[in-house]
Amino acid sequence: MKNTEIFNLITSYTEEIFHLKFTLADTEEKITAFSREHYFHQLQTWLSPQALQLILAQANHTQLSRFKDALHLQLIFFYYEDIPVLAGPFLTEPASRGFCTTLKNLYPDRNVSVEELLIYFGKYPIIPEEILNRLFTALCRKLGLDDLEYHVVSYSGPDSRQPDDPESAVRIASEALEHHYREEAQFMDAVERGNVQEALRYLRTMDTDARALWNTAPLHTYKAGAAVTRTMARTAAYRAGVPAALIHRITSQSARQITMASSVGEILREKENVVQDLCLAVARMRSGKYSALVQTIFYALDTGYVQDISENNLASEMGVSQSYMIAAFRRETGQTPGQYLLNIRLKNAARMLSSSGESIRAIAGKCGIPDSNYFARLFRARYGCTPTEYRKKYCI
Repeated sequence: MKNTEIFNLITSYTEEIFHLKFTLADTEEKITAFSREHYFHQLQTWLSPQALQLILAQANHTQLSRFKDALHLQLIFFYYEDIPVLAGPFLTEPASRGFCTTLKNLYPDRNVSVEELLIYFGKYPIIPEEILNRLFTALCRKLGLDDLEYHVVSYSGPDSRQPDDPESAVRIASEALEHHYREEAQFMDAVERGNVQEALRYLRTMDTDARALWNTAPLHTYKAGAAVTRTMARTAAYRAGVPAALIHRITSQSARQITMASSVGEILREKENVVQDLCLAVARMRSGKYSALVQTIFYALDTGYVQDISENNLASEMGVSQSYMIAAFRRETGQTPGQYLLNIRLKNAARMLSSSGESIRAIAGKCGIPDSNYFARLFRARYGCTPTEYRKKYCI
């Protein structure tokens, strides 16, 4: 946020005079903390971290949205320089004992006393309507948000006996939570079984749903979503028995790629990459053939074959001697790490020769063999023809 100091200065006066708290809800941790602090009654399903994330994600960036729940607790949220801001919660009139008794009678199946309701409501400031309107008019003017539309959403909860707006986006988000949870559970189950096709299918479905909600959301929203996906996949892989060191290596590299991503497309591709890598690790682990060391070597070579990799440096990175690493890898795979690395490079070269028009020199470099003459000799020894002959024969 460019004008953090201005924002903090302006809102600090509001907090001091009216006791109205402002929360920058730009991370999952902040949203979770906000939910924990204010959740009280089972009717407040909107205050679960997942529901609140959906509400903020689908909020229109050109609107100042006011939200009122079944307990008459209110919240205002808006975007300031693409950062979601929560103002509140607050009440517009005192919560009397009579009001709390009415709530208690309206929901007799809820195990909440009138005294508990009074204590809960006592935490929040009371801001009358006329003051509230003037307050936010002035606030928006000071923050340069004069063009925001004012939008009111009333939400009474899925089982409330109060009237509810059937078009409410918040209600729709709440009703979608069960479906959302089910998809997440199915996604994690697929990763835990190492079924990459099934895991990617659920991931793409979840991404499609998220894009429909987020619409024109800023890039950091997609990066936060990628972090959630990475956590779910990591947890599933660990439950399947994949070594923690390997999971950390896979997810750390993915996190770095997401951080550097400059487009939504890059983020979505990297999400699929980390899911594929974790599913492959699960499948290899379930085969019972490979130790944690060999699985980690597989991943290092599969993802780093473009780089200059030596068996000595690889062994140092694995924290073992070169002779031990080679012996262990040969025992479990029938080849040395160097032989496996060469196979990967030549397979990728063959794929690029048949599917692209790039020069032989460029393809050699992209496969980690920058000397094109040496590359041609290796390729001929493996496939029985030169790279040019291979392209003519198998070009798609």
